Amino acid sequence: MLRLLTGRMPGPIPRHSRLNDYLIEDSVSAGVPLAMVSHRPDVRAAELELRAVNAQVGVAQSYRYPTLTIDAAGGVNAMLPQNWVNLPGALFGGIIGGLTQPVFLRRTLKTRYDVAKLDRDRAEIAFQQRVLDAVNEVTNALITLEKLNEEYQIGLRRVETSQLGVKNANLLFKSVYASYLEVITAQASALDSELSLVALRQMQLNSRVELYRALGGGWQ
Repeated sequence: MLRLLTGRMPGPIPRHSRLNDYLIEDSVSAGVPLAMVSHRPDVRAAELELRAVNAQVGVAQSYRYPTLTIDAAGGVNAMLPQNWVNLPGALFGGIIGGLTQPVFLRRTLKTRYDVAKLDRDRAEIAFQQRVLDAVNEVTNALITLEKLNEEYQIGLRRVETSQLGVKNANLLFKSVYASYLEVITAQASALDSELSLVALRQMQLNSRVELYRALGGGWQ
């Protein structure tokens, strides 16, 4: 399946590394720029629809996402405080320019103009909703990833503690201060901790994939 998805014929995939060899960089701990959601196909489609409707009413198009950051703590945090004054107005206001009415505005032209404005308003609302949905998905993915990172660090400490327990149990057994059952119990506990850590690492990777999808194809 992986070879098919990458445009190659079916066959074995050589694997030269283990899961633990894959380093996960904490590059998204400070959040990701809000403009990254513009990579999503649904946001792009809504934006193009809005641009097309704006063109029908003679809107001079200027498109810019504000300087905002999406993070796990607050969803959308403004890098510039004034951006918080009118959200979502600060987020979507830049895409709507002034409407230029025809010089000779007869009834027919006015009706068409009003209809075009209504279409524009509907397209604007749809665009806003798409971006807000995207922000929500990215925020949820960041929260999940942050919690998994914390759990993984706890899991690492648990593995270290359980491995130390195995070492101590062996020393006690050699000194005839513990039975072999205690050694086996310590080994079983260490194994459970290691398996839990592997499961957490897999969840971390899956969470990164979900964040990649929510951003519409990744970030740089």
